[in-house]
Amino acid sequence: CVLTIFNHGNEPVRINGLAGFTDYRWKTNSMYFGASWHEYYRIPTRDGTGSPYDLNFIELTGKGVYVGDQITLFNNTHHWWGEGDEKIYVDGESFPSVFGTGTEDYYGYSFGRPETYSHPFVAQPSGYGNFGRGVTVNSRHRSLDAIPFNSSIKADMELWHWDEETCTNYALSSFYYVMPGFSRNIEPDIAGARYPVAVHRGDLECE
Repeated sequence: CVLTIFNHGNEPVRINGLAGFTDYRWKTNSMYFGASWHEYYRIPTRDGTGSPYDLNFIELTGKGVYVGDQITLFNNTHHWWGEGDEKIYVDGESFPSVFGTGTEDYYGYSFGRPETYSHPFVAQPSGYGNFGRGVTVNSRHRSLDAIPFNSSIKADMELWHWDEETCTNYALSSFYYVMPGFSRNIEPDIAGARYPVAVHRGDLECE
């Protein structure tokens, strides 16, 4: 096992950590744990026709279990950003068997509440971007409702913002277990990790 930490910024970073090890015998049903992150940087809140559109968490080929995800975004206006629905396609479905009713429902609250919260399976460490300009972080961990897949899984989140003429930074993380021999469409996003973090409205101009 090799644990490597990279600092892709220009500032020194100090890290304190602890790693533990135990004996384990690999079995026929053993799986690797995986986590993926990537950022949609300075993207418009509507597509070229003025309609909402989907952003991709991850697409995996192989056999495994989807166990959660997280969004981190910078909202550039005072309008609500989270009408979009989650859409999860299992084993090559043409229509998603998981099709939600809104980002805020998927992450355990209702209509852009700004309060922070932490529950066993959902959390909002930051909700500043729900009622105004700022950062929002939502997470969901599927300890009890993990989604198994035999050949593939694709997880999307719809970007449906009330403001049709602004842009946003929208980062997506996903968590999963997969058996050996899998493939994924999201590789480490080194370029995205190097982008400056948006703090003020002027930090976001659509490209």
